[in-house]
Amino acid sequence: ICLSEREMRSPALWTTISTGRPRSVHGIYDFVTGSRLWPMDQRDVERRLVTSKMRKVPAIWNITPDKKVAIIGWLNTWPAEKVNGIMVSPYVAIGSPKQVTIKGTVYPDIPHQVYPEERWDEIRSLIVTPEKISDELISTFIEMPDKDVLSVFRLIPRYIKGLRWSLAHSLTMRNITLHLLKTDSPDVTMVYFEGSDSLGHRFWLFRQSIHEIQEQLKEVGYPPEYAEKLKKAFGNIMHQYYIKLDTIIGELTEEMGKNCNLIICSDHGFTKRSKDNPVTKYVPFTGEHRFEGTLFIHGPHIRPNKQIIGATLYSIAPTVLDLLGITPPEEFEGTSLLKQIINKGNTVHAQKNKVSDDDDESIELPFTDEEMDRLRSLGYLN
Repeated sequence: ICLSEREMRSPALWTTISTGRPRSVHGIYDFVTGSRLWPMDQRDVERRLVTSKMRKVPAIWNITPDKKVAIIGWLNTWPAEKVNGIMVSPYVAIGSPKQVTIKGTVYPDIPHQVYPEERWDEIRSLIVTPEKISDELISTFIEMPDKDVLSVFRLIPRYIKGLRWSLAHSLTMRNITLHLLKTDSPDVTMVYFEGSDSLGHRFWLFRQSIHEIQEQLKEVGYPPEYAEKLKKAFGNIMHQYYIKLDTIIGELTEEMGKNCNLIICSDHGFTKRSKDNPVTKYVPFTGEHRFEGTLFIHGPHIRPNKQIIGATLYSIAPTVLDLLGITPPEEFEGTSLLKQIINKGNTVHAQKNKVSDDDDESIELPFTDEEMDRLRSLGYLN
């Protein structure tokens, strides 16, 4: 278990994971500037999407300039930063119909997504777009509902589009990461998958009992008699996505080899919605974020079947640096987990950390009313 923190907003949490610092220090609070989650003195500003230039402290890839890195799809890294290695940054296509979640993805027609830029054509060839997701693959996740269901629940086609989009993102991350592991042999690889969160907001309810589905449908004003049909159509989505993601992780781990150290973590967990979290018409089938997230650590010198005690989001960055033999900065909020999980008799020799500088000009983007609607559709705005 890895404990999250409130508010559970992905940009803030994943930036904490990569920097080891709280949002009050790294400066990222939400998907957009000026929301209620920013400090009072920073709320009365024009709404803009958060970019990599807004982060105020170094991330893991800045603290390890002597290590070759591959950073793939990590939140809030667009525009791609100068690193020792390669960075592939997800872009949020503001106001565009091709953008389905606020998390962003790698698009074949957007600049500044890759550093160094001369590797763009190479990376672009690995992108899977939603149009490339076959109906056969979709059929392993859902059983298409009857026309009467679609006529009552008019948001379902948009949600199925979201499934197609999330699968395209996951396969894109898989393709790029596998390719870079083979061609670049990086010392540090960091990759982000968004599907479990986005799909949880859209379909989590259908993992639950028929009675629970009926009760939530009534709460949002939908006819409860459709509960069985909805569960039959969509009850397997989350399970199948976890299987798909496990398969991808297995492929990546095999390519990394038996001597790699692997950390799998989430910024929060997911569970069924509690009664004190009102359901809305924008996200009628959602579950809710859970404070307890996932953390697995595996490696040649890691003790198997050892329960990790006291892990938080602040534990990840110092543990990564410790595994690399780099002393975590004193200003980190958390401490490394290595001492409690490493096999007895194994040691890691530490070296002083260095921080790289990047003085590229800032790139900022406006935040449109249409994108506000997309945030509402995932439950991030009321």
